[in-house]
Amino acid sequence: ALLLTGGYCKDAVGVCGGIQRAIGSDKRVGIIYLDAHSDMSTPAVTHTGILGGMDMAVILGVDMEEWRAAAGLTVPYDDRLVILSDFREAEVDDDGALEIIEKLHINWLKSEEFENADIWRENVEKLASQVDAIYLHIDADILNNRHVPNAACVSEGGPSIDTVMRNIRIVMQTGKVLVYGTYGFYFDTDIPGQDSLTLSGLRVVSAGLEEWKEYPELL
Repeated sequence: ALLLTGGYCKDAVGVCGGIQRAIGSDKRVGIIYLDAHSDMSTPAVTHTGILGGMDMAVILGVDMEEWRAAAGLTVPYDDRLVILSDFREAEVDDDGALEIIEKLHINWLKSEEFENADIWRENVEKLASQVDAIYLHIDADILNNRHVPNAACVSEGGPSIDTVMRNIRIVMQTGKVLVYGTYGFYFDTDIPGQDSLTLSGLRVVSAGLEEWKEYPELL
């Protein structure tokens, strides 16, 4: 099992390529993607050009095949095996990606469903029953903006850190998490608040480790 504690969302392409190289393209790998954004933008629709907002489009084979191939991701992941939450930026501006999301089969759990522990557990356990392994991806901006004041793409509102930690524990309890990636908890900017952002990162990582009692032995 692998814990990643640095980097930015664009690194998820390499992570998913690494998973596939390690356990084989025949395995069913689910993604639980906790982010205020979908990261499903593409060069055709973006108005920011931010690569960290495009990684899921690469992983799911929507666009940028050369990037996917360079990461060793020979077979795109199955969009039916993805939980995306809370993706609250859909109500504001998700860099042109909302239309792409709506054409796929991603299980998008909106903010109120993320907040509901029973709904969250039901959907997580359903995904776990369908896959050999899970990649759990956490972007700092999933958290309520008061917990991540200087994150790169702060989104207004959002769940409390207690809710996020609870939901991480629920995912870990499935025993299917092979890779746990936490991203965006450090930015070298002039915006104050790095102490709070770092503390939030530590708490998020600790919540996962606390419940990570078992993992799928597929290697």
